[in-house]
Amino acid sequence: LPFVLVSGLSVYLITGNITMTAALFLVACADDIAVAIPLAITAAFGQAAKRGIIIKNGKVLSSINKAHAIVFDKTGTLTYGDFILKDVYIEDGIGKDTFWQAIAVAEKYSEHPVGKALFKEAIENMLVVPNAQKYQVYKGAGVYARYGKDDVVLGNEKVLKDHSVSFPRGMKKQIQEKYRDGAQTIVYVAINGVFVGYAVILDEPREGMRKNILKLKELGIGRIVMLTGDKESSAAHIAGILGIEEYRAEMTPDEKLTYVKMLSETGIV
Repeated sequence: LPFVLVSGLSVYLITGNITMTAALFLVACADDIAVAIPLAITAAFGQAAKRGIIIKNGKVLSSINKAHAIVFDKTGTLTYGDFILKDVYIEDGIGKDTFWQAIAVAEKYSEHPVGKALFKEAIENMLVVPNAQKYQVYKGAGVYARYGKDDVVLGNEKVLKDHSVSFPRGMKKQIQEKYRDGAQTIVYVAINGVFVGYAVILDEPREGMRKNILKLKELGIGRIVMLTGDKESSAAHIAGILGIEEYRAEMTPDEKLTYVKMLSETGIV
């Protein structure tokens, strides 16, 4: 082993060629290297998993240095994904219990971070949450639920529009002026085709994420893209904080997958 180390050092000092030096070690220690490589890859998988990074296989790991672009999903990756209720508006004539029960029923089995946050808030003052007799999820946009004689719709403006729900006069302008920074996610609520209010929730960027994005750029990643189902203003707000120039907003999970596949086919991701 000392002879191999001295030989390798000599080759590098004389030629300055790291590839030739590696070739010498490969020939001299072929068996050891053959055992060490899989162990190193396995160890890398373990260390990455501890940091919340799941690597599909060794091929993916070995091709990372060839990547020219990285695509991030916003919620839970660039942000904490732990939404906090910031504000609530309930129309006159609508009881607080009625409003929150509608949300609780619609989001009872939600797997989305937004839905979970709303359900957590809704059940604070409720002992029992009824089950919906009918349920439909609009991926990344909202949800419909029917319980008893009531039809409940939660989601973005498009979801309510698709269910023929109209906003009260001046409501949209009022919302735009009140939340003009665009940092919030607004979930609108309708019962039996009538707008009854909305909930405002906020998701914060992960600490140190802006520095991580900058480091990726320094490493030569020329294109960093953020994908999110959030509205345009919310996406622009988070992207601006993190220093990400390119983003896509109001995307469904299927649209995100299609976008990543498109980039993969170009060979830049």
